[in-house]
Amino acid sequence: MRPIWHEWFKTRRGARVEIKAVRLADDYLPAIALLFPEWASAEDEAAFRDL
Repeated sequence: MRPIWHEWFKTRRGARVEIKAVRLADDYLPAIALLFPEWASAEDEAAFRDL
């Protein structure tokens, strides 16, 4: 596993990461939605809207 992480960090050295502080639970899902595009379907919205 070490060679994999070494290569991953080597290719991303110097990259910038945007960090956003999320204070409310209602802001959490929209904040991470871009990280998980496979979860952003109309079917998922209909299935989990009332949770």
